[in-house]
Amino acid sequence: GAKKDRGTRIRKPRWKVRIMPRKIKIELPDGNGPVLTEISADNEAQLQDLVRDTPDLIPTEEFGEEHSYFVVGRETNLPSGSVDLVGLTRGGDVIIIELKTGPQNSDFRRVLAQLLDYGSDMWRMSLDVFESTVSRRYFTHESCNDTRVKGLRSLREAFGRVWPDLTEPDMEVTFRNLSANLQNGTFEYVIVAQRFSTSMLQTLEYLNESMSGSKFFAVELVKFASQGISAYETRTIAKPNAKKNINEKLIKSASETLSEIVDEEYRQAMGNIFDACGGLDIQLAWGTAGTSLRILTEQGKRITVGWWFPPLYSGSSPRWMGLRDLTLGYDPSSVGDHHALKSKLDGYTDSVSRVPGAERETRAGLNAFHFDQRDVVESEAEIVELLFGLRRDES
Repeated sequence: GAKKDRGTRIRKPRWKVRIMPRKIKIELPDGNGPVLTEISADNEAQLQDLVRDTPDLIPTEEFGEEHSYFVVGRETNLPSGSVDLVGLTRGGDVIIIELKTGPQNSDFRRVLAQLLDYGSDMWRMSLDVFESTVSRRYFTHESCNDTRVKGLRSLREAFGRVWPDLTEPDMEVTFRNLSANLQNGTFEYVIVAQRFSTSMLQTLEYLNESMSGSKFFAVELVKFASQGISAYETRTIAKPNAKKNINEKLIKSASETLSEIVDEEYRQAMGNIFDACGGLDIQLAWGTAGTSLRILTEQGKRITVGWWFPPLYSGSSPRWMGLRDLTLGYDPSSVGDHHALKSKLDGYTDSVSRVPGAERETRAGLNAFHFDQRDVVESEAEIVELLFGLRRDES
């Protein structure tokens, strides 16, 4: 039979995209210095040791406010595998870090799957189990070289060593948040790699947009070397829309909490105070029991200037560190030796003392005054005005 004409096969040229290495110039005091060229890291262990020994290399300040962290686990054994690094932030957020060295998409998918497996392993852990499974094992292991926490058995003591200015009320908020994050499985997943493809970044963007609670970050870690000198650069190239997430969280927390208040006048008064805080850039730092009112000082530090705890039911308020209802003032231990700031806050507290209904609060070592629900209703205008005065002093 006749041969079937299969047509002419056209061989398409195969183009290979080549990514040129980046370079950085080292400036020495004499004006001379080598030019370092981007190279591949030797192995994953090298990157892991680098991040473990220099946790500040992970640019968590790019993740959002108050995201300084310390390592509480390295190669932590969980049912699904060994986590490269586990960290905790000052506010009780759990950071799970996994290092990726290969450029292949398959390697990225493997690392992403591992991260989610690790999250599912820690989901619903109690604080005691987390401490014994993760932090205590690391602190007492020979691989821990953080002198602040090495040898410790208490996670609470570790927080006090890492952040000596962390007050007892703030410590309670941190551990409530940590417990809630563990129970809810809301973690911050960080992938560290030398390169991320467009498809990888799109996958992380999808996860950040579609998943509630947990957050996903991509950190590029690049090694440069020449003439026996090495340098490393890190930058965050994928993260959630922080502004959107924070606003939604605060609005939800305020609206839901206020909606549960039975006393209509008290609900309206606290709503007006919260609205004023929003307009004055006073942060509402919500915890599981209530919220702290925080200002940003000229030194870039957040200082708490008030606490509010909603009523469980009409006529009763939850007590936390002895505080209840609305308390305005500050914790002197959070200021340290900054005399100018202390003077401003003492002036603010003196103004608080003159508001009708102010009752000296002696608990927790605070320089503060308590207002019960009826006092808040009757002195709402004065309270808002002194918050305006506080922000004028800070500016």
